[in-house]
Amino acid sequence: MNALKDAILAAYKAACNGLSPDAPEVELRRTPNPTLGDLAFNCAPMAKTVGQNPAEFAQRVAQAISTHNLVAEAKQVGAYVNIRFSPTALFQAAIEIALAKDAKFVTGTRRIMVEYMSPNTNKPLHLGHLRNGCLGSALANILEAVGHFVVRACLVNDRGVHICKSMLVWQRWAEGATPESTGQKGDHFVGDWYVRYAQEAKEDPSLEVAIHDMLLKWEAGDSDTLNLWQTMKLPFGFWLFLIAFLEKFN
Repeated sequence: MNALKDAILAAYKAACNGLSPDAPEVELRRTPNPTLGDLAFNCAPMAKTVGQNPAEFAQRVAQAISTHNLVAEAKQVGAYVNIRFSPTALFQAAIEIALAKDAKFVTGTRRIMVEYMSPNTNKPLHLGHLRNGCLGSALANILEAVGHFVVRACLVNDRGVHICKSMLVWQRWAEGATPESTGQKGDHFVGDWYVRYAQEAKEDPSLEVAIHDMLLKWEAGDSDTLNLWQTMKLPFGFWLFLIAFLEKFN
């Protein structure tokens, strides 16, 4: 960021046609909308100092800044210059800093819990969930690398009243259907029954009572309810295996 500020100041001077007035402080701010860029700054104070049209001044500054290696795009919008960074250049710069022999990082010895993935087994999962798992794992590794004691947590959300909802409607209306008999992926199969509960509950409020009765039986160790739960868990076998694998890998 310091290098980028220096580049902006140099662009200021270039836009002043060789003049070197006292440059106002450069205030880089986040754009109000990410589609406009990453950061923006106002050229009006500087343009006023040198007696130039703010929009024209901003255009010259944008052209000068656009050549900076960290900048993918510098665009003039009124008196402002909106900047979009180059992800590749930023990543390379970060790696170079991390690999430098004299690099210094903030270290600590705090106990930190990092929770990630924690899937709701009533809902279909996708690669986005796997991405979040990788991000959580990476964050935990980074925190450990700088000295923190990290507790990794992944709650497989497969118990509770929300699970009873899919269990109850499957029990009442599925007529023994399975992912294999319907040609569905297991997570979509279970997810459809979860949605079905919401639809049926609108017409039949007594389902809420039945759900809580099932939950009480579950907590009491009722064998039929436990067997039903195991049946509804099976479609998620692959994801549960994947989560266990990631935990072991860490």
